[in-house]
Amino acid sequence: HAAHRAAVDQALEFVDRTVARTRVGHAGCRQVRTRGVVAAAFDHWDSRAGDPNLHTHVVLANKVQGPDGVWRSLDGKTVHAATVTVSALYDGLLADELSRRLPVRWSHRSRGERRNPAFELEGVGDALLAAFSNRAEQIHCAEQTWAADFAASHGRSPSRVETTRARQYLTRSTRPPKVVRPLRDLLAEWANRARAVTGVEPRDLAARALAGTYARGLRAHDIGAEVRAVVVAAVLDDVATRRSVWTTWNLGAAAARATLPLRMASPAERLRLLNEVTTAAAARCVHLDDTRE
Repeated sequence: HAAHRAAVDQALEFVDRTVARTRVGHAGCRQVRTRGVVAAAFDHWDSRAGDPNLHTHVVLANKVQGPDGVWRSLDGKTVHAATVTVSALYDGLLADELSRRLPVRWSHRSRGERRNPAFELEGVGDALLAAFSNRAEQIHCAEQTWAADFAASHGRSPSRVETTRARQYLTRSTRPPKVVRPLRDLLAEWANRARAVTGVEPRDLAARALAGTYARGLRAHDIGAEVRAVVVAAVLDDVATRRSVWTTWNLGAAAARATLPLRMASPAERLRLLNEVTTAAAARCVHLDDTRE
């Protein structure tokens, strides 16, 4: 929980410095920085299916104070464009924070066709992950039904973009109603479910995930030219596979995903690496409009 809270705070600092903007001038022609943001954060410990799923919803107020002290509207277009980047950045920050606190290791696991690999803690078995992924299974089943219907009506399989959009719709349309339960009851139920699935005590299951070793985190300058070249190539392949045109924010999200396996020494070092990789990738792109970021 402490690692999660730290990662959320660090991600919000990034939003404060890099994402939050307002507009001034005729018809809002000029984008300027703000004096911070006002936000409310709500911690949730479970998914709508009652599985363990610690996450935080953050609601940003749509009024911000410009550098001149005047309150104006938050530039929602920039916030919307940066959402995926901030989410991917949080994943890296959380992995870094957990690795500083606990002897854990991380790796990617396949989630099937047309889905990105999941970045998971090593030592947690697939059976246990599946048992605590009821919400994901609900969405996956609905997606399979949709894909079969799509193929039957269109005479082809859906594209990756069509699948992504359908998954977003299916995630909303299959949501069960929220049920609020005391955390102590949830923890007791999760422990019993884990015992039933694995036949192992939860404390011993946790010990399997704590079998790694503590290691010094990397600094941005530790990442050599050859590794950087591979990462930049992966970033460009990522954005070109997903879309025909892309923005700096799309490059940032891809860079955050590509650097996820690297454990960084501090949030500042992760942000420095993210910025350098994004800048290097942007330099290899064809800029369609020099008047836009």
